[in-house]
Amino acid sequence: MASLAYKFGLLRGLMSEERAYVGPYYVHVDITHRCNLKCLACRWHSPLIESRRDKTIRQDMSYDMFVQLCDELQAMGTTAIYFVGTGEPMLHPRIFDLMGAAKERGFELTAYTNGLALTETNIRKLMDVGLDVLRVSIWSPDPRKFAAQVEGASSDTFQRIVDGMALLGRLKTEQGSPYPLLEVCQSITQHDVEDLDNIIPFARQTGCDRLCFSPMVDFDDRELRRFVPDAAETEQLCDSLERIQGQLAQMSIANNIDTMLLHYAWGGKMWRAVPCYPAWYFSYFRADGKVFVCQRNTKDTIPVGDLNDNSFEEIWNNDAYSEFRGQAITCEGLAAVEGYFCELCSHSMNTARVHRRLRMLEPVQWLHRAIT
Repeated sequence: MASLAYKFGLLRGLMSEERAYVGPYYVHVDITHRCNLKCLACRWHSPLIESRRDKTIRQDMSYDMFVQLCDELQAMGTTAIYFVGTGEPMLHPRIFDLMGAAKERGFELTAYTNGLALTETNIRKLMDVGLDVLRVSIWSPDPRKFAAQVEGASSDTFQRIVDGMALLGRLKTEQGSPYPLLEVCQSITQHDVEDLDNIIPFARQTGCDRLCFSPMVDFDDRELRRFVPDAAETEQLCDSLERIQGQLAQMSIANNIDTMLLHYAWGGKMWRAVPCYPAWYFSYFRADGKVFVCQRNTKDTIPVGDLNDNSFEEIWNNDAYSEFRGQAITCEGLAAVEGYFCELCSHSMNTARVHRRLRMLEPVQWLHRAIT
């Protein structure tokens, strides 16, 4: 929960329309570009887009760069760090050192993983380092469908992931600790329309603390578009999600179904009616040190900064960031900001929440503009 001082600083920045007066509340750090799976619907490693893949991204973020970034974020008031991006975080050669550096500085830490590295040794290290949340991403709770969506995978691959999650639960019980919390995240593709309810027994089997869904996004790529549900399938998915939500409530399993229903209610196009606010409270760092306002940048998007050249504090209010904020704050602004794919934005719920509060303060904003 953000402090009152942070909320006032955020409000001040939003009213200025271009400057941020507090640091990002949370950030995504892409610590490695490497991955050990070839998921067909993956924007970064799908074998279907091999010829168009960006092969220039440096594989791993250096430990020194990450520590320097953590020091700056701590001074700027950032609360949470998420290890998520283009690769599998557990493949970073110093993953536990990076986690330790983040936790020593008091950050809430979430790591996304495909689950293949959940051996007993690694799980114990995750617990020892104090990881707060482990989010395991899957394509389907059905081993055959999972294998069909991952090149080279088999039912054994799927079982390794399930066994790893079950082992995490046993070791947490053994040590009497709830951490790391286990989140299962299923990406919803066209293949999941008929049997989305299968996630319920899967949630029981893995003993997850939270169940999340994410919509399939094609980034205007013709090869990935085949995985996106059409309008009729989306309507069926919404019916399934509402049904699943009731079952999860009975099981006391937290979920993000409200966010998913909001996505689909807006047709994935909330950005056409609501301004984009994350540039005041979020930032994304790629493994090579490039800084972006969000992960939805396309391959042609110019970064707003580079940690190899400037400190993040310098980048946070530089000309590029300010220019983006000035365009994004207007309802139609993102239509003019090239290089970003805003369909089904992962920040939609936070965006709607901020927008609601700002509408309540419109008289104050009018007065602020009148006297400045």
